[in-house]
Amino acid sequence: MEPVLSALILVLIVGIVLYLNQTRRYKLIALFLVLFALDYTFTRVFGLYDVLAIPGTNWNWTGKLLSFSWAFLFVHFSFLSFREVGFTFKQRPESVRSAVVITAIIIVFSLVVGFIFTDDMAFSPETLFFYLTMPGLAEEMVYRGVFLALLHRIFTAGKDSVYNWWPAIITTLAFALMHPFFELNGWSITFYFANLWLPLIGGAVFIWLREHTGSLVFPIIAHNASNTSFYIMGVF
Repeated sequence: MEPVLSALILVLIVGIVLYLNQTRRYKLIALFLVLFALDYTFTRVFGLYDVLAIPGTNWNWTGKLLSFSWAFLFVHFSFLSFREVGFTFKQRPESVRSAVVITAIIIVFSLVVGFIFTDDMAFSPETLFFYLTMPGLAEEMVYRGVFLALLHRIFTAGKDSVYNWWPAIITTLAFALMHPFFELNGWSITFYFANLWLPLIGGAVFIWLREHTGSLVFPIIAHNASNTSFYIMGVF
């Protein structure tokens, strides 16, 4: 039930936002929701129920690889371009220095949070390698890449500057809700607020890096580095 409820919450939020702004690009909206459901299946449902899990592994490698793959293939065969989704090494002029500073800040933040809130985490080479690769590659390609590009196309008709922030807001909310932040136990619900506010903060930083540089390079680096930093502090 937890994956279904999280997805329904996101659909409700997106529906309210689109209704209030009277968006009429229904095909793009439907495409966004279908792709979100597809990626949610790969990343959350596959992870919860060990669907197509690689033998001998503890992490959802299959889901993350499928997540990156569908996003890459979608861009290759669709109306989006790799430049539009940020799949390029080219950075916007004079954006690198500030991107390096923000990336360093989020890494330090992750180290501090990991030091305060985690302890006695067992070291695993697989876990370390997973954190160094999969979260940034798959989630940035999907959320700050394909989803952000689609939402920018949906909201390009907006004239209000606040209105044009909706792609970043929706993408950040979708990213946060993708993480398990509550657990159902019969009729009781246990909330894990750290699993919600940490992805919200991270998602906001990653979306800023993506928009500021015009590339997914720094979001991927910052994402993987922050996850790895948090894990390392829990181990040591």
